[in-house]
Amino acid sequence: MKKFLSLVLALTMALSLVTVSAGTTDFDDDGDITYQEAVTVIAGMGIVDGYSDGTFGPDEALTRGAAAKIICNLILGPTTADALSASSAPFVDVPTTNTFAGYITYCSQQGIISGYADGTFRPTDTLSGNAFMKMLLGALGYDSDKEGYTGANWTVNVIKQAVGIELNDGNDDFVGSQAVTRQEACLYAFNTLKATMVEYSDNSTVTVGDITISSQGDYSDVSNSTSSDGNIEDDGLMQFAERYFRDLEAEDDTDDFGRPATTWTYDGDELGTYANDADETFVVDDTEDSLLTLMTDGDCLNYSSSDINSDADVYFNGTDEGAYSSNRNSALAGKGDILEVYEDDNGDVDTIVIRSYTYAKIDTVDTDLSSTHENRGASVGIELVDIDDDSIGTYYNDYNDDDKILKGYNSDYTEGTVLAVDGDASASLDDVYYVNMVYSETTGDRTRYYAEAVSLVDGSEVDLRLADSDVIADNDGDHSLADDDFFYVNDLYILEEDDDEYDGEAYRGQDGYSVTMGPLSDDVTSSSPTIRLNSANTLTYDDEDEIDDVTRLYLDDETTTSIGIDQAHTDDSLDVSFSTGPMAAKAYDADGSGSSVDLTVFVIFKDDDRDAVYVVYAAENLKGGASSSDVVYLADDANNAVGSGNYEVDLYFMEDMSLVEDLTIDDQEDQGFYDYEVDEDGVYSLGTGSIEFISGDVDDDTDDEAAMNVKFDEVRSYLASGKNNDGATFDAISFADATVIDTRSSSDRSDDVYDNEINTASKLATAIERSVDADGVLTADV
Repeated sequence: MKKFLSLVLALTMALSLVTVSAGTTDFDDDGDITYQEAVTVIAGMGIVDGYSDGTFGPDEALTRGAAAKIICNLILGPTTADALSASSAPFVDVPTTNTFAGYITYCSQQGIISGYADGTFRPTDTLSGNAFMKMLLGALGYDSDKEGYTGANWTVNVIKQAVGIELNDGNDDFVGSQAVTRQEACLYAFNTLKATMVEYSDNSTVTVGDITISSQGDYSDVSNSTSSDGNIEDDGLMQFAERYFRDLEAEDDTDDFGRPATTWTYDGDELGTYANDADETFVVDDTEDSLLTLMTDGDCLNYSSSDINSDADVYFNGTDEGAYSSNRNSALAGKGDILEVYEDDNGDVDTIVIRSYTYAKIDTVDTDLSSTHENRGASVGIELVDIDDDSIGTYYNDYNDDDKILKGYNSDYTEGTVLAVDGDASASLDDVYYVNMVYSETTGDRTRYYAEAVSLVDGSEVDLRLADSDVIADNDGDHSLADDDFFYVNDLYILEEDDDEYDGEAYRGQDGYSVTMGPLSDDVTSSSPTIRLNSANTLTYDDEDEIDDVTRLYLDDETTTSIGIDQAHTDDSLDVSFSTGPMAAKAYDADGSGSSVDLTVFVIFKDDDRDAVYVVYAAENLKGGASSSDVVYLADDANNAVGSGNYEVDLYFMEDMSLVEDLTIDDQEDQGFYDYEVDEDGVYSLGTGSIEFISGDVDDDTDDEAAMNVKFDEVRSYLASGKNNDGATFDAISFADATVIDTRSSSDRSDDVYDNEINTASKLATAIERSVDADGVLTADV
């Protein structure tokens, strides 16, 4: 069941702000900036400025004059570079009064830039990527003449060197002949800050007669033995920023999603935290794939299992889920989620991050709240809408209910601010439980009270110690805690822990979500599109919002979570089923035959579209509660004893029709269909309590039900007819799309009229025909 538990956790993330750290410099057109980290750092250091109107103009072309200023700011620092001036015109079209004259003069004197053959510099012209990379390489110490940055093929040599040291890192679409934009210039300058400087050795000049020969050795990395080593890289080498910007520091960190990240600080001020580039990224397209499948399958990330560290950290939207070894069989990621993988220096996976989020926009910010909201701790209300401007709900800067708080709230938030919200902005149910009963235990003169409950987050059964006996109301007048030491509750509650004790109140929905409860009107199958209740009682979170009692709600295979609680309202241990999508359940009828007994249904749904988010069945005897995801088929009678009372068997899992061999079960069982539970040692307990066995005619509405020992005595065009002794009747039922499993041994097959393995619909049809022709029948479990 772990697979389904983990999947649902992935779909029920609490609504909270995922803080995307911003730099100290913000621009009005931040949303247009692609290279946010680079612009934030470069602008925060004063190397590139924004405009007086508050914008940055990320996609405006960089001019040759502005490029010279960036180079000077990089080498000299903004303060020193700002004092540069030109005593004479460096080029015929750059008078001393030109804004960039001082910068152009300095770069020309240092051999970093050059003009054109006609004596011009053309400072207002755009600059190609090739030309800007040549400037940056010069700043890093590369000699233009030695490295061939002049002459007919200079662009080839420049780009080869620039790409080789990753000056274009982050721009996979780099084209050297195209004009550089302002944000691209920031990206390349940012990469220069992290690049290692070079120097040349063995420079000498030899004169032979009238000929002077200059000799210059190859370049090598500049070493760094100063205190700045480690500001960028702790490698004993001199990165550009470690020489020219000793107040700039890059610190290893993690971002809000758990991704390995870098926090940049300059002169003591934090500029921002930004995630490192993932080594591999994958968008999940199947909600039922385990993490192991996503990591190793050839259609996914295709890692070898040996290349994944067993203790690799796994994060889901910033929550530490533990080591990979504990999560590899769990379906943590849902459809559309982003899987990011980070490797260590050996190329082995050491961090796995799953991101699941949507965007929300602040529609209104309300500081004039009612006294009711103020009494609950709020002073600001924030109305959120999704990308289609549909309401997500109202949240507050503070509140006495955590589900109402916009985590990460910032007083600078204004209308139009876009936020990243983890999960799918669905109901937050971390502290919501179905409470079956309250009971007391007395030791000496101390009496303690407990709630027998089921968590809606993962379907786990828990016994929670209550702060006192009044935390949960007695909903059944026939029982009292004083007389019987327990009473049945049968309701949903918010229970929050405080010093190992739980306090709370009845759960009645939350903003945008309501609860309806009542008896089931019609049977539900695992493929039902709707669920209908009879005489429902609908409760809303906000008393001001009137809503009629809702009896019909919509189910979805991916967004509806179903929980079946059998043996509720009894003293027996609860039997809980948990899955994603609709769960089959039989409605109550007058005589109770073949139907659930004492069944109550709770549905948490979205107010605006009546989509069911959670469906909880609670019954004394829940019928039809198992779906294919809960059922296995025992391939043969359990006769191979292992250990004390255990047996080794082969099980077919109905969810994906997979065969798993040599599993251990805790009792001797006969061949057939079973639901199951698995303990911490991997031992399976098989039962049939939640399986509905067919006792009548099979038709198009029959779903998630089983029949044993059906004797098929007629077949035509993949339509089979037959019955068993329990009353299950198949009348020309199609098996064209059925998965067929032949459990006969080879010796059994050799004794039958059809001795080939029956593993397709075609072979099944032939086997039935030959059995009938031999005046017999083919017996099957269905």
